[in-house]
Amino acid sequence: SAIVLAALAKLTAAITSPSEAMIVAFFSLSASACFAIVLIIDSGTLISFSSTDMISIPHSSVDSSTRFFILSAIGLIPILKIQKDNITSLNKLSKRTFKMMFSKLYIKLLLPHLLLSLGAGSVMPFLNVFFKEHLNANVYQIGIIFALGSFITGVASFLTPFVIKRFGKVMGIGILQISSLPFLLMIALIPNLTLVAIFFIVRQVLMNIASPIYTAFVMEAVPDEEKGIASGYILFIWGLAWAISSSYSGILMKNYGYNFPFFICFVFYLISAITFISFFRGSEKKLRT
Repeated sequence: SAIVLAALAKLTAAITSPSEAMIVAFFSLSASACFAIVLIIDSGTLISFSSTDMISIPHSSVDSSTRFFILSAIGLIPILKIQKDNITSLNKLSKRTFKMMFSKLYIKLLLPHLLLSLGAGSVMPFLNVFFKEHLNANVYQIGIIFALGSFITGVASFLTPFVIKRFGKVMGIGILQISSLPFLLMIALIPNLTLVAIFFIVRQVLMNIASPIYTAFVMEAVPDEEKGIASGYILFIWGLAWAISSSYSGILMKNYGYNFPFFICFVFYLISAITFISFFRGSEKKLRT
């Protein structure tokens, strides 16, 4: 999946301008969130608002993996219709490709992303365990919470252009990330499933709205011929840091309690936001010069 994501990111960077990349990024977030809702409903779980019980809908004869394969195949149709003439020349792999990651610009762009991923990886892979073991939520409740979070995030992503217009990309990213931190702490400190579910959704909305803004900012910050490489670096850094932090977070959760990784995540998120703002505040129009 990482290879597919990198390829799609490179393709998107090649066929879109920076302004178009912004639209593609937050539309993709909205579409992905809505698609998640469809899959969860399709998997057979609905909530009854007149009762605290869950209603289970039987699966059809075609299993979920087959349906996912069919939907994925349909999604390839628009990609296959992209004309080669519309794709700008993509830079070939070379020694310069690896040297670029250690340039001043790329260090500034990727360091906050690395810190953010270290924080996310310490908590996100274990959220279902946290809800189940710490808050005694059942599988159906967890599914509904995640579904609502994805759906509301998809709807809220249409606020992205307004955030950019009001605060700019750099301050918009910083404000959204810092605003999510109190809700992250409340998830760890308040042992109430309903409240934690609300805090979880609000935090998810704030952090995920910032994601397409960051992607668009990076696409504007790097030269056109380096957009594909920059997209690959973003995915590489995120996956690497996520793997590192998730490997130790499970151990910390086991030894120090389910709340402990949230405090680690809080520190990483805060440093990431402050670092990003300090690197790029007031420099959005000067990055190419």
